Amino acid sequence: MRERYWYQDGGTVLGIVFVAVVIGFFGYASHERAQHEALPDVVPKITGHLSQPLFGSPTLEITVWHQHTAALRNVVLFVNVNEDPDHDEKQWDKREHSFETWQPNKDQAVKFTFPLRRFDPQKEIRVGFVLAGKTIKPYFGSGDWIGKGWKSEE
Repeated sequence: MRERYWYQDGGTVLGIVFVAVVIGFFGYASHERAQHEALPDVVPKITGHLSQPLFGSPTLEITVWHQHTAALRNVVLFVNVNEDPDHDEKQWDKREHSFETWQPNKDQAVKFTFPLRRFDPQKEIRVGFVLAGKTIKPYFGSGDWIGKGWKSEE
C-alpha cells in the first residue's frame, strides 16, 4: 500500500490552516496598530468668554479651532458643559458639530453658546471636549471655568 501525500492527511492540513489563521490574525492586528499610530495628533485650541447681560442669565461662549498643518476631513467635535460637576452625565449641556472639511486657524473657528441657569462665579463649570474622526487620533480634553476665566489661568 502506498503512503498518503501530506495534503491527504487531515491533521497536517488542519495544523497548516491553524498556523496560517494565527499568522493572519497577528499580522492584521499589527497592521491596524501601525495605521492608528500613523494618524496625526490634533489638539484643538479652545477659548471661552462669559457674557453677563444686565437682564437675563449669563452665557458661556466656547470657541474652538485647530492649527494642524492641513484641513481635517470628516471629523466631529463635541463640547459639553456642566454647571454642577456633582451631577451625572445626564446633566451635561451637549453640543456637537461635524465637518466635512475643517480648515486650520482661528478664522475657521466654531462657536458654541451655553446659557447658564445657575451661574455662581465661585463655582467651577466643567467643560469637556472631544474631537474624533477616521483620519486623526481621538482627542479628549476638559477644563474648568471659574468666574471669568479658566481655572488653570488663575
